[in-house]
Amino acid sequence: MSESGLMSNDSWKGIEMTDSNGYVAERSDGGKEITPKGHDRLSGLVTTTTGPVYVITNDVPQATVAAAMARLSRRPGDLRVTLLEEFLDQDLRDGQLLERVITQFGDDSVQQLVSVDFAVEGCSNLLTKMLEWARFGAYLEQSTRYIPFDQLGADGHFNFFVPEELKGDLREHYISEMDGIFAAYSLMIEPMIEHVRKTTEPSSNSARDINAWKNASRATALDAVRSLLPVATRSTVGVHMSAQTLENLIITMRSSVLSEARDTADALLTEARKVIPDFLQRVDRPDRGNMRSLYRENLRNDLTELASQLTGGPVDDGEPVRLIDYWPSNENELLAGILFPYSSHSIEEISRQVGEWPSIDQELIWRAAIGERADRRDRPGRAFEKAHYEFTVVGDYGTFRDLQRHRVVDAMEWQMLTPANAYAIPDLVTAAGCEDAFIEVFARSERLYELLRERVSPEVAQYATLLGHRMRYRLIVNGRALYHLLELRTGKAGHPGYRKICQQMFALVEQVHPQLARGMKYVDLEPPTGLGRLAAEERTARKLAFLEAND
Repeated sequence: MSESGLMSNDSWKGIEMTDSNGYVAERSDGGKEITPKGHDRLSGLVTTTTGPVYVITNDVPQATVAAAMARLSRRPGDLRVTLLEEFLDQDLRDGQLLERVITQFGDDSVQQLVSVDFAVEGCSNLLTKMLEWARFGAYLEQSTRYIPFDQLGADGHFNFFVPEELKGDLREHYISEMDGIFAAYSLMIEPMIEHVRKTTEPSSNSARDINAWKNASRATALDAVRSLLPVATRSTVGVHMSAQTLENLIITMRSSVLSEARDTADALLTEARKVIPDFLQRVDRPDRGNMRSLYRENLRNDLTELASQLTGGPVDDGEPVRLIDYWPSNENELLAGILFPYSSHSIEEISRQVGEWPSIDQELIWRAAIGERADRRDRPGRAFEKAHYEFTVVGDYGTFRDLQRHRVVDAMEWQMLTPANAYAIPDLVTAAGCEDAFIEVFARSERLYELLRERVSPEVAQYATLLGHRMRYRLIVNGRALYHLLELRTGKAGHPGYRKICQQMFALVEQVHPQLARGMKYVDLEPPTGLGRLAAEERTARKLAFLEAND
């Protein structure tokens, strides 16, 4: 065989072709080779037909890739041979071949190999959190920092969701109140921008820096007034996830109390089946997906009933950020795990010996494990994942929306939205003299909430709450993921609300695990000053100018 992996014409004499298309030939030793015709067939479908590392291109349907990869567990040899022999000239759209593969190799494992990209337009900010609940997905949504929601739609109303549960006069009252809240929000945008620009200035008189300052000042103003946006505010969410994660999302949403979630789940199933029908066969089967939805519905109802037996109303925990629990109690218990991959000793023996080392030598392990971090993307190894921290937070829904999107957490659970946890008035709003108008919008929201709670349900009443209303949630996160979370969310470009929450989380971790916290050198503990987004906007402007100059 030549170095390229192709056999010469003479080399094929006496070798039996194993498929009718002539793509693959069988050697005398029982192994299989790709023929020149097979290499031609693969050209453009894989990035190399001979090398050991290759990427399957987008020209191969996802269903074909999933089916071929599923065969890896039962079939020896090159995956490219499997593609040629079994799949490339088969029509998987008829479902017969794919159904056989799924049956043989398991629904779940094959579902993990197929992904789907979808968007949900015009969903409420309540539904966005349901869509973004799954760990194994990637999400983008419209930002309240860069997009003002101050325009009327073609129907003459602002951009808010109206729940199907509302009927008659109640529905009309809800629409009228929402329009009033959005109108107040809209009227506050320009005064806030004007105030920010009066109290800040660009870094220089260059057109580039002035434009960056305008963008940053606008974002800062929108950050402050977004507290007035209702949870009913419509958004667009873009999602990328595997078929398995999508199936689980649909099943979960179909068990929801809210019609918006159930209707969206049904629409997702309808549309996704147009693209990956064979991977979503179980979702609405009575003995599979429907049964799982019913299980989750019963679970919610039973636990809600038990929780209702708790006496009294919501209790203010005092501190907005609390470290409820952490493990291990002594952070030096992590040291054995740090050394384990670099030793031939058992974890027990490493732990015994390291436990007897003097503290100065134990500190050397910490220093070596953290290393010289060049930026926040350099993070210690997976031994840090043994450490776990459980926090509860009482913070506004707007900042929760940002923090909730972090995928690598062991628990991210939240309570129903309600005005009971009060709200905070941003300092910028007070400084701009808009405090009274701000308070009136919250009062209007709370009156609407109470009406919906009494006449419909607490679940539907959530739509009337505002992004500035505080809520209670909890998260459990490991030490390595905490590096990412705290260093990212304390950056000066971040929203002041979640910056403060993450700064408090860091302070609590530092008290119990000082060595681990010491490695978080990119946690920014400075209070907010000026325009937090200015530096980021200036960097973006410089990069764009460079790209334009070198285009």
